[in-house]
Amino acid sequence: MRSRKNILTKILSYLLVICVIFSLPLGISSFAADVNGTVDFESYKLGYPQTSENGILLSADKNTAASGKKALRYGYEWEVTNAKSGAFALLSFDGTKAIELNAATQYEVSFKYMLKGSTACSVDLGFFSSSSVTPNSSKLREEIGRAEKLVTATTKKNTWHSKTIKIATNKTFIEFSGNDCNALAIGFYSYTDEGMGTDVYIYIDDITVKAVGTAPTYTLKFDTNGGSAVSDIDGLMNRNITLPATPTKDNFVFAGWYTDKALTQKFSDSVFTRNLTLYAKWIASGGYYIDFNSSSYDSPYKDSVGIQTAISKESFNSPGKSLKYRNIGAYGARRLLITEDGNRVTVKDKTLYKVSFSYRNYTRTPAYFETMTSGTSLYTGTQVLGGTFVLSKEDEWKHATYYFYTELFAPEENYLVFYITGDDNNKSDIYIDDIEITEVAVPDDEPIIMLIDYSDGENSDYMTGKEDAPLSIKEPKREGYKFISWSEDNWHLNEFWDDGFYFSKRIYAKWAKLKQTQNFDDTYNHTGVSLGYDLDIEVYDATKSGNKQSNVVSAPNSIFRKGEKDLKKAFTLFDDNMEPLVPDQNYLVSFAVKVDKANNPDGEILLAHTTSPYYAWSCEDDATYFVTSISELPQGKWVKVSYLMTVYEKYLSVFTTSNNSIYFDDFTIEWMPDDAELEGGESVIISELDIPADTVIENDNPATDKNSGKDNANTESSATGDNSRPMLFIVLGLLSALGLIAVYYFEIRKRRQNND
Repeated sequence: MRSRKNILTKILSYLLVICVIFSLPLGISSFAADVNGTVDFESYKLGYPQTSENGILLSADKNTAASGKKALRYGYEWEVTNAKSGAFALLSFDGTKAIELNAATQYEVSFKYMLKGSTACSVDLGFFSSSSVTPNSSKLREEIGRAEKLVTATTKKNTWHSKTIKIATNKTFIEFSGNDCNALAIGFYSYTDEGMGTDVYIYIDDITVKAVGTAPTYTLKFDTNGGSAVSDIDGLMNRNITLPATPTKDNFVFAGWYTDKALTQKFSDSVFTRNLTLYAKWIASGGYYIDFNSSSYDSPYKDSVGIQTAISKESFNSPGKSLKYRNIGAYGARRLLITEDGNRVTVKDKTLYKVSFSYRNYTRTPAYFETMTSGTSLYTGTQVLGGTFVLSKEDEWKHATYYFYTELFAPEENYLVFYITGDDNNKSDIYIDDIEITEVAVPDDEPIIMLIDYSDGENSDYMTGKEDAPLSIKEPKREGYKFISWSEDNWHLNEFWDDGFYFSKRIYAKWAKLKQTQNFDDTYNHTGVSLGYDLDIEVYDATKSGNKQSNVVSAPNSIFRKGEKDLKKAFTLFDDNMEPLVPDQNYLVSFAVKVDKANNPDGEILLAHTTSPYYAWSCEDDATYFVTSISELPQGKWVKVSYLMTVYEKYLSVFTTSNNSIYFDDFTIEWMPDDAELEGGESVIISELDIPADTVIENDNPATDKNSGKDNANTESSATGDNSRPMLFIVLGLLSALGLIAVYYFEIRKRRQNND
């Protein structure tokens, strides 16, 4: 009996230990639920600021909510036009009480957002510790983290995106009427001077807030490479960096901070995210470095007509400010360069210079850079030096290297000018920063200078040689492109054939992009002229109410020839996101097409060589090429058409004839070598797409009713605790208990056998 009691005592002890062990995670999870939570706006009743004056409203449509029926919406008609200063909203878990933050704490914030309407903006989402009474007062809030460029010109519309960032609070909070300003708020910011503009709506939902530990502090150390000493600076995670005063060094000019000893990686962090040592770069006295961070740059530039350039505190490339060229068209804008102490940048005659700078093409439209010199007046006696440098259309910071050779009209016309232009069809906003200007030594016995522009928006080079000396230029490489030839102008109208140093000139690399696609997504420039003013052709948006999603292949949009007019109709393939084709080169054009109604089987699909990316009709009749007849295509089924052709203009349009209802989608244009051919020597191949006629491969509206479960994009557990974890511990506990009972049973049985 005693042995049986001992066994029972051991088992009860084991069970007690197991209960304690398995209750710990449950207790931790319960504790976490008190700290964490999800803002889903279903019961959002805080009352401030849910007004149109602040640009924030609640939506009540499950199509504009990530997993329920409500979401927070930023953007409301004309009020948001001037909302650059921000629109703010308090957050709450239960809809009645603001979320209170702890001091010196790091939080992980996950959320979902969706863009609807225009993309002509760049918007940040800021997180703040603020007053629970007046969160829109700048004196009663402090930014504790920011999701930079939450939406841009390339953000996919009408679909939910997920994002997770880290935020951190200070050791103490701002006080307001004796209370800590520790309520959590969000605020939207726009980078455009006019605010967001109209027809822009950003929805945000399912904001999960999770405490993850103590807020870290980071340190920046400074190695001045022989310059005057600079003290370390500390900052809380995600806090703005304010760099110390510029160091000095005799007979040298400071040229910025770098993150590596080799001085190849420019420091561009705007907030504290890591411990780091920065290294000073120096250039010989006589060079120039301009970062626009001095207060002397703050006022608008008066010499530029219409004040088209200014110093911007936003979208900067380094911790400070940048030069902004605003709303630039074909006429362009010019800016005389001055140093931090107010002196104009001057150049010498008959001299080779290197200019390096950082830039960002904010509006993703064509833009060009030129150096010029001028006299005391910006618009008299100017001279273009060395031709045009093409700026990349990517909406991100690039680093460009540019060489030019001076040949001044007069000695007094030696002030350096930065000249940025756009084109006739677009307006561009360009940010410039970190300009470095140095003189390049040229051998006296090599008077011929060949300036080489690689036409990639970043790189250029130079060569010098004696007159009539042989010239050999290595073929350049560029990822995603095929090098075609060298040209003497940026528009590639004149081929460069020289085999020796005969005249000083600039040459440009001609490239063919290997592959481009057009699926008519929300960045497709179909407003205005892109469709050729054709009322019988539209961009079909499958997400609109009443439209059938089966009419698109792999994106929410397609091109739809409605079949209302028995005429030849056309639409352009190209927009500002695509690059021109190279004439006299071979291209494989593939696209998906579905004949909805073949009203006239004698109709045709044709490709046309056009001289403009914007006008479908800018072609001659003999530049239109037959691809396939409607009778060759099945009705009601998506098929793929592949057509091999030699192009003679830079752009392509698609033409259809007769009255037929047709959908087009997913155009791919691939460069092909001269000897390329389709299978069997065919010029066109029609093949079935392996998808059902009523299937959409990518559903861009994943919103579901909250009662039916989370949508597919929400892969993280609920912030109120993962229900699967307690259940897992319960199951494991039961299994352990059963195991102990089994041990008890076999132990008793063994003892009985021993007694027998």
